[in-house]
Amino acid sequence: VPKKFDNLRSVGAYEHSVKERFERCLDLYLCPRAMKRRLNIDPESLVPRLPRASDLRPFPTARVVEYTVPGREEHVVVRCITASPDGQFLASGDEEGAVRIWEVQTGRLLRSWDL
Repeated sequence: VPKKFDNLRSVGAYEHSVKERFERCLDLYLCPRAMKRRLNIDPESLVPRLPRASDLRPFPTARVVEYTVPGREEHVVVRCITASPDGQFLASGDEEGAVRIWEVQTGRLLRSWDL
């Protein structure tokens, strides 16, 4: 047994001494020696690409509900629609200013008002 140094504090350290001592302590506690490696991820790849301002439009832009009014052949564009609390009737308003009450089960027009 060499006796060059009086105590352990007098022994000079080398660059991996702290890491090796830590790994020895892990072995004493029966821990695995697998060290985690850091991933090199570009922070810019984590930021989602935002759409252009011209692509963001109010909803809806083109689709509308069209229905045929009995006695008329042209389609009417619906601008608003609501259902009764019991779900039996439906009220719709079109772009011509007419309000119509429909029966949901049969699809029959019950009443119509031109405003």
